[in-house]
Amino acid sequence: MRRVAVCLLLVLAACGEDGTIELSPAGSGGSAGVAATGGNGGCSTSAQCSGAQPFCEISTGSCVGCLVSGHCGANRVCDPGTFECRNECTNDTNCELLSEPRCDTSQGVCVQCLGDADCTVGDHRHCLVSTGRCVECRTDGDCGDAEKPYCPASIRDCRPCLVNAHCAPGTHCNKDFECEEGSR
Repeated sequence: MRRVAVCLLLVLAACGEDGTIELSPAGSGGSAGVAATGGNGGCSTSAQCSGAQPFCEISTGSCVGCLVSGHCGANRVCDPGTFECRNECTNDTNCELLSEPRCDTSQGVCVQCLGDADCTVGDHRHCLVSTGRCVECRTDGDCGDAEKPYCPASIRDCRPCLVNAHCAPGTHCNKDFECEEGSR
């Protein structure tokens, strides 16, 4: 009986203010997101997130806009690919925002694009179908500028470097994927 009580207390302790149970594997602190504290360690509970991204998506350690559609307003759903609240749709005519004119009927959400043909403005000419967003690049092969030949998966914009070896001697690749003076 004592073991059951201890387990129940552990589960209750993991329950966030939003009513979700937030469990993460031992030793994982997340690495993909940035917690509200501003660190690069990510989040492990929604208490570490705030503002427009008040919920912690545990598997990536990222603060996000929603985890479930109940976190969004009327006629809005939580996009499971991006964890953003989006307008609900069944076809393109339901998508009123110019920034998200297409309906991803498989998810029931309005998105920016369904294919490259939808991406016609500026340098963001490729559709990252998994997120429904127009991006500058999906792979390094999409980067045609010899000065910016790399496509970091975290930002999908062509950059000069991914690692220090891509930079000239005496410089290093910083967190923005730019080569800068000095070494780390």
